[in-house]
Amino acid sequence: EPRLLLPRHALAAGHGVDPALVERLGALSRAFFGQDDATKLRIPMAAGGRAWRGFFPLGGELTSNRPDWKEGLYLGSELGPAHPRVRDGVILHGANLWPGGDAGFRDTVLAYIDALTRLGHALMGGLATGAEHVFLHEEGITLDDLRDEIGRMSASFDEGKRLNLVLRNELANEVYSTRFITSLEEENRESAERI
Repeated sequence: EPRLLLPRHALAAGHGVDPALVERLGALSRAFFGQDDATKLRIPMAAGGRAWRGFFPLGGELTSNRPDWKEGLYLGSELGPAHPRVRDGVILHGANLWPGGDAGFRDTVLAYIDALTRLGHALMGGLATGAEHVFLHEEGITLDDLRDEIGRMSASFDEGKRLNLVLRNELANEVYSTRFITSLEEENRESAERI
């Protein structure tokens, strides 16, 4: 029976996050952290306030009252001053402090945050519902995917299973809708029962 064990971490493969986006973020991050501290400290975390955004130098962050020997740049979803959580002073919500220079840095970081947020929602939806397969809109659905899913489902029913739960994002494919997939699986089951 398929399951996901999470001892301390998990690796999501085939997640649909654009590899070019990941590479671009890596390159921009290396360029940012390759600068001298004076340049990076133009956006100090102390200026980020309750949003907890900005750069901190080596040893500039504490864990259990001990300096962390790492440097970092905290960024998050971009929320302006009119956002209700920012107005209410909710910690970790607010505007980012962006480094100067490359205008693509902001767009790349926000695109990456958006892609991982969508992926996280899909993964948590699949875990929460016990789905055996999750069709993400970033990956889409092909006829081969459906053929493979029908094969997995049929094999599991042959082994005595009585339920197959598939989670489909409504944007995964316009043609292969939830109604279409359900009809296809029902027809396959009825055909198997007639044999």
